[in-house]
Amino acid sequence: LIPWTSDNDYIATERTLAAMYDMSPEDKKVWDDHGLAFFFDNYYHRVCVTDKFMNGQLAKLWTTKSYEWYPLIYPYADIFIAKELSSSDGSNSNSMIRDQLGCEHSMDSFRPAQRKGVYQDSFQVSIPNDAEKVLERVYGSTWRIPDKEKRP
Repeated sequence: LIPWTSDNDYIATERTLAAMYDMSPEDKKVWDDHGLAFFFDNYYHRVCVTDKFMNGQLAKLWTTKSYEWYPLIYPYADIFIAKELSSSDGSNSNSMIRDQLGCEHSMDSFRPAQRKGVYQDSFQVSIPNDAEKVLERVYGSTWRIPDKEKRP
């Protein structure tokens, strides 16, 4: 949704992130066979695609060389942790999550997820049900305008 960013950012609940780390060797092989890697790089939990992704079709478009310390030639996504919050009555109705920036979001903003094409529609990713509401809550009402202080 933000075309001038170099990566995709995802919010995952603590339970989802724990399940990703606890994947069986068989599940990890499925990820590898599909060209996906999941890891922690001292700063962020990340998912990146490898040259196996889409049977190598996406890799044909890559022109950037990797940096010595990190293979940024591959498209990647940062995964930010969200804490699930209980309602005051302890039920899961109107469940909320709080992201790493402290923003609280209704789960209705995220589910059901929608599919959107990225990287020139070469593949699709899941985005929040009300993605613009989430983006405005995290980045403010000017989220559609590139920040000139940051390199796009």
